Amino acid sequence: MNYLIAFLGGFLVMGLELLAPRLVAPHFGTAIYSWAAAIGFSLLALSFGYWLGDRFALREAPHGPVIFSGTALWIALIGVSRGLVPNWLGTLDLRIVVFQ
Repeated sequence: MNYLIAFLGGFLVMGLELLAPRLVAPHFGTAIYSWAAAIGFSLLALSFGYWLGDRFALREAPHGPVIFSGTALWIALIGVSRGLVPNWLGTLDLRIVVFQ
């Protein structure tokens, strides 16, 4: 069961990692910087999650359901905010300038 959870977690993280640059592409473009930022942020979030998981694992009380519920809620908020954030970013007129 643990292997299945680890597989599904990795699968979902990779899916979100590949989806993030597609969501911001209309506003920031598809430059290497957008992809690097998405991958870097994903790795940073994974590192923080691993560190936090280690802290929870060292305690004696099981926190699995709480962590799973929090993760599910966070992913649901990403799905809900999908329509809000790009519209908000579109009003800021942000552009990435690459000098060659």
